[in-house]
Amino acid sequence: MKKLLWEIVLVVFVIIAVFTTTCMLSKNDYNVIQFGNKIWLIAEDNMGEYNKNSLLIIKEDKRNVTVNDMVFYYTENEQGNEVKLGKITAINNNSYTIDGDEIAKEMVIAPSENAETHTILGLLLAALTSRYGYLIFIIIPILVAFIYQLVLVANELNSEPEPTKKTRKTSKNKKK
Repeated sequence: MKKLLWEIVLVVFVIIAVFTTTCMLSKNDYNVIQFGNKIWLIAEDNMGEYNKNSLLIIKEDKRNVTVNDMVFYYTENEQGNEVKLGKITAINNNSYTIDGDEIAKEMVIAPSENAETHTILGLLLAALTSRYGYLIFIIIPILVAFIYQLVLVANELNSEPEPTKKTRKTSKNKKK
């Protein structure tokens, strides 16, 4: 029973480690997780009705936006790239006016209606994909398991082999 429980824990850990690594490797140019046309955004601050650390799964749709829509869009500033939520006040040829700023049309992700919110998943994913979270929850357990396996191999190599039936017979024959 104990071995089965250990194997279940190991399988769950491997699934979480692979999923977390996949999420980290699937970040786009704006440092946001993207799978196909779905953007997985962990809200870094409160964004309107969305709480901090909520996971927002946004289906990309740049075409169906109109004036007065609340939209998610990419911005670039001194701290780096980020995703913001703002209201479209005007539509121009190649840009939108969002909260008084001119934003290129390709920077808009989708209207806010295209977002699903997952609070608990967001907290877990935020912890696992952070630098220290990934180190503590993924890298260190893998390192400990690797060292444990090295110790087991070293102990096995240093232990004396138990005599088998064949070696016992040959040692008795030599004494006669």
